Amino acid sequence: MSCCRKAIVPMRRPLFAWLLPRGYEGGRRQSPWRAARSWGSYAIRIAAGAVLLLLCLRLGAQLATVSPLPLPAPLIGMVLLAAFLAMRHGPAATAASAAGDLLLRRYALFFVPAGVGVITQAGMLRGAWLAIAASVLVSSLLALAVTSLVMRLLLASGRGGSSDRDGDPSS
Repeated sequence: MSCCRKAIVPMRRPLFAWLLPRGYEGGRRQSPWRAARSWGSYAIRIAAGAVLLLLCLRLGAQLATVSPLPLPAPLIGMVLLAAFLAMRHGPAATAASAAGDLLLRRYALFFVPAGVGVITQAGMLRGAWLAIAASVLVSSLLALAVTSLVMRLLLASGRGGSSDRDGDPSS
């Protein structure tokens, strides 16, 4: 009898498993056709999301050249993307979310070029370490001060809302 049972063989991980969404395999065995279909739709969503992100970046670059305001192109593109996603929910938002999730899962890789730059320019950095340390300290304190000021203004304008200062929801 035991010779007639089918052996349960675990699925092999795909070659590009790091691209797959979290919980892709889910602990259960899928048929090869179902796995290919779900992988294909995920890849299409990532590609569509990447196209949307790049399109917003390109539009931001075009607007930055004609805009009288001195704003960087990626900032304008990010505002365009946020406005597009706020106005439209559905497949475009899902695609942008899939592409964003993929980029955020590999976020540490974006620091590699900066680290390489620091290592290759170590000689120059050694000569200017005091100026670099002072600028980092001053900019951090300035960012902290601006953040606290904005937070105070937002809390002061939110009278009667859910943002109570003492944390008592009954008042």
